Amino acid sequence: MALEVEIISDEMIKLSSPTPTHLRILKLSLLDQIAPPIYVPLIFFYNHHQLELQNLSRHRILALLKQSLSNILTDFYPLAGRIQDNSSINCNDLGAEFVEARVHTSLSEIIQNPNMEELKKLQISSGEDEKVMLRVKIPSLYVSHTRNSRNSVAICISHKIADGMSLVAFANALAAASRREIPKFKPSFDFASVFPPRDLSGLESTQRTLRKQKRAPERRRLLLHMFGNCWRPAIAMSGAEGSEAELVGKLRGSVDMFIKGGVEFSNFSSWCRFPVYEVDFGWGKPVWVCTTTLPFKNLVILMSTPCGEGIEAWVNIVEEDLKMFEQSQQLVIH
Repeated sequence: MALEVEIISDEMIKLSSPTPTHLRILKLSLLDQIAPPIYVPLIFFYNHHQLELQNLSRHRILALLKQSLSNILTDFYPLAGRIQDNSSINCNDLGAEFVEARVHTSLSEIIQNPNMEELKKLQISSGEDEKVMLRVKIPSLYVSHTRNSRNSVAICISHKIADGMSLVAFANALAAASRREIPKFKPSFDFASVFPPRDLSGLESTQRTLRKQKRAPERRRLLLHMFGNCWRPAIAMSGAEGSEAELVGKLRGSVDMFIKGGVEFSNFSSWCRFPVYEVDFGWGKPVWVCTTTLPFKNLVILMSTPCGEGIEAWVNIVEEDLKMFEQSQQLVIH
């Protein structure tokens, strides 16, 4: 079933307090720089009866989310800025985009038979245009309403400033603010001091300094509150087992083949056990959380199921490979 979405309003939410002058320019870390210029989306679905039990009208929900977003942006101030040259973010307080929409199709059917392209309509932008992406509003928060069944909230953050874990940390902080609680997560945007932009020479000295100056609990607390990109891919090849030297040789060969375009790669990103089902805006925990399509071939996003006992795989695959994928006996068994 096609998902019909009607845009009701589109506005910029400003910070409740201005960003101090000395924090106006945030340097991107090396890992931020090499992150793809796309949006990382998450969509949270909630039961309509949870809102009815608390007598929350659409107007009250929107007012609550807008005020909570305005308040929380003072801590997450780079999200109200603009990426300017792939080396820094201008924290100019232009605001985060907030879009209200009405969904004319039952979301219950969408949840029961999810279609990634249809779910994509619930987010604001796919981020496929690199030039626009580098200057797009971040994050994009999309509130959808139906006459029955479900409500949904979609949050999209630029991958140039956040990875999946940072996105979830922001979502939970925003939810805590909506519940009128003090968020436990206080973000630190200091990754550039550990991973300097375009220069790895400072990495070892910075780590040495951190080891000297920070005791173990302090280092752990620092890492727990880091906000940004902290991930790198690990490459593995399928085939017969061999010696360590043979594996190293194959790995080097696979990298060369990948650069030359001579090998087919499948990419897996695990978001399992991320606390996405703890994102409670004040009307209960989500009944389902998902992502949508991303502009990468053979990318699989793994997410925990609502019960926490299973894994959902969100597969980005080209259409000509889809039939072969669906007919795979190994996949059908599982």
